Parts: sequence; structure tokens; C-alpha cells
Amino acid sequence: WKAAPEDRPQTMRNARNADVYLTSANAVTKDGRLVLVDGTGNRVGAVCDGPAQVYFVISQKKLVDGGINTAVARIKKVACPKNATRLGLPTSCARTGLCSAECPESMCRLTVAVDRTPRNRSFTALWVEQPLGY
Repeated sequence: WKAAPEDRPQTMRNARNADVYLTSANAVTKDGRLVLVDGTGNRVGAVCDGPAQVYFVISQKKLVDGGINTAVARIKKVACPKNATRLGLPTSCARTGLCSAECPESMCRLTVAVDRTPRNRSFTALWVEQPLGY
């Protein structure tokens, strides 16, 4: 994240081609689906078709009662406003705390739900009790 703006595209491609990828999910459903929302696609791209080994470090506070709709609602009401504020992004959710479908600066451009590990890959979820992330 501290790469120069002109180096970021290559840095993101390099991460997708790494041997191991470390990430998190924005929410996890009770039935075990990992739900991720992304603005540029680098993270969901690496999860969908990237390194052979992917590790998710996930705080238990990201577990939601319900399915994918509940998970996405949690992400848009809790995770995105806090993350956009932290990053100093000019999104509607950073300004108002509410997601807007008309937000031109949206960080909610791609939503991926992982039902099962893709073929020929290894996913490991590491659950932590500390309140990490959003």
C-alpha cells in the first residue's frame, strides 16, 4: 500500500502471482461462505485465481447470522464506512456512514462469495478472537 502510485499496478500483479496470499474476508456467513467486497479487484482476483495457497485471517466479529445478503449488508453498513474513513477516501459512506448506490468513488465495485475452495488451490481460514479489521 505504500508503493508509489505508478508502481501500484505492478505491485498488485506481483501479489497475485505470489506463492502465498494473505488476506481477510469482510464477512462470513453461518454456513461458511466467505464474502469479500473490493474496489479495484486485486484482492478478489487473487482469491479467485491467484496463489495456490491463500490464508484468511478473520476476526470472529465478521461472522453474521444469515446468508450472503446479511453479509453484504454488514459490509456496507460497518466495514466500508470505517475502511473508507481510514483510507481518507471521498466516498459517500465515509462522509455520511451510509452506502449510496450512486457513489462515483465507491469502493464497493466487486462482490465475491466463496462457497468452496477453487480446484487445485488451498484456502485456510485463521479465526482470531481479537477485534481485527472491520
